[in-house]
Amino acid sequence: MIERLLLTNVWFAIALGVIFYIATYLLGLYEIYLYNTGAKDFIVIPNRYDLTPDRQAAITQRRWFNWKLAAILVVMSIGIGLAWQISIGQYARSDVFSVLIGGLLLLEIADAAQRIRNIILFYNAPKAGNAKGKIEYSRRLVYSQAFFEMYIFATIYLFVFFTTGSWLFFGGGITCIVAGRRQRDWTVIRT
Repeated sequence: MIERLLLTNVWFAIALGVIFYIATYLLGLYEIYLYNTGAKDFIVIPNRYDLTPDRQAAITQRRWFNWKLAAILVVMSIGIGLAWQISIGQYARSDVFSVLIGGLLLLEIADAAQRIRNIILFYNAPKAGNAKGKIEYSRRLVYSQAFFEMYIFATIYLFVFFTTGSWLFFGGGITCIVAGRRQRDWTVIRT
């Protein structure tokens, strides 16, 4: 049903893309906030949550909206609209648009799931009795966990694709494989 709405209504596809991106962005800010306001006393992750000036401002001033985010949302909206117009409007290839929008939306879901896992950990760690002592993760371990999770999501999405034939999940699976591979390569080179 959602896939049909994405294919027949470009505005729904754009709105869903924007909503998913903003939700993941806000989850990321909350994750960083929780880490820096208490979880870092129990869980040390070197260089993972070093705040850039724009993120520091977003967290301390509670101003989550900035021009960089606005630019990303505008470009993404235009990209979704163009992809819809070309694949469905000109060539009647709904499968191509399903792969593209599935790649975008399902990658955001995978990223959000990782952030929610961290939020739960960072929220509960500082509470009395939940964490004792201090643990320090290596950068390699943290980044390895992230790319393995991407591969897990890719496996789930591709399983759904092979069982249902939904091109939306094929796009999500391929995008998660590519994102996981990029993270793996970055981890091997930088750590």
